[in-house]
Amino acid sequence: EAGSDFSVSGKKAGYFSNIEQVSTKGLNRSTTLYVKLELEIQQAKAGQKFVLNNIFFETNKSTLNTVASTDLDKLVKYLQDNMSVRVEIQGHTDSRGSVALNNRLSKNRAVSVMNYLISKGIAANRLVANGYGSSQPADTNNTPEGRANNRRVEMKILEE
Repeated sequence: EAGSDFSVSGKKAGYFSNIEQVSTKGLNRSTTLYVKLELEIQQAKAGQKFVLNNIFFETNKSTLNTVASTDLDKLVKYLQDNMSVRVEIQGHTDSRGSVALNNRLSKNRAVSVMNYLISKGIAANRLVANGYGSSQPADTNNTPEGRANNRRVEMKILEE
């Protein structure tokens, strides 16, 4: 369909799939659209963690920006397709700021993601939100890139 945006995802029970965006905006009927898609799917087992990329918050705030995140859509779809799964939403920060501030901020960000999932129809009893502050770095805190990698939200599967 001309002038439209599409989301394409893979689906398999017990697997977590990425979502790719395709657009026909700006094309006319005489234009042929070729799309190469690589849909990565990963088996999801209890205890496994997934980093949820492209989840954005304002600096030092927990207000969730849902506009740019396909990972939120991916998580909703996974939870809708796997109704017995329970997950922990984990918030993480870099090491700048006090431990108390980072712990509170990371918890509030995890709660924001959890509330978004609930607003999309995911049962609250399937979700747990925890903040780990800067206690579990994924990268160095000595570079801007490392700090950016440490500011993240992860999903951990608790039960399949």
